[in-house]
Amino acid sequence: DIAQCLVGSEMCIRDRGKTYIGHLPLTSIKPNNIQYMIESLKKEGYSAPTINSTLRVISMVLNSAVDNGYLLRSPCKNIVVSDNKSALEPVQDNDNEDFKCISKNKLIIFFNQCRNTRYFEFFVILLCTGLRSGELCALEWKDIDFKNKTINVYKTISRCKHYYDDSGNKISNPEEHIQITTPKTRTSRRKIPLNESAIQAFSSWKHKQDHDKLIQGKEWGKKEPLLHKYPDPV
Repeated sequence: DIAQCLVGSEMCIRDRGKTYIGHLPLTSIKPNNIQYMIESLKKEGYSAPTINSTLRVISMVLNSAVDNGYLLRSPCKNIVVSDNKSALEPVQDNDNEDFKCISKNKLIIFFNQCRNTRYFEFFVILLCTGLRSGELCALEWKDIDFKNKTINVYKTISRCKHYYDDSGNKISNPEEHIQITTPKTRTSRRKIPLNESAIQAFSSWKHKQDHDKLIQGKEWGKKEPLLHKYPDPV
């Protein structure tokens, strides 16, 4: 496990990491576990450089696990330790920064072309909410509060390959699975306001879905394994 991997590091760094992820099997460590460790160390009063040194050691261990085939991707990838002081400073506008946005005319062309497609409502929702496509596809109807006009975002859907079976034996032909997980960082868990266009899009999609259920009956979603755990998906 990760605690054994950290034995060769400095005692203080090992203990900081061991407290939060030392009990986890190597293959079950996720980015949210690393993020939780960082946020907890912040609350304990550790400085950003100290937390960075802890993250650096753990990252080295997990990168080694990736190199040796135990992990597909390091959970530390893209995890950043921010300095609390700098986080409170206002962001300065950079006039030279190149912001790339779709023009209004191109948006009109795009939506005119996809208006009669199956997933037109999803394009409208993505535009109005800023949701990632994985977050939208992981939504359940209980996550949408039509009364207060908000969406509760706390999970995402992703495609991954399994290289080992439940017993830890390597699979000769890796199997690809679709799974729903928590977002990579705590800041990705959020509430998003809904405008009227997004509400109308959700309502229109619900009408389509209800019609599908009526026509297909018990066959609706029969081949979708995620329905066992998430029975009311958007």
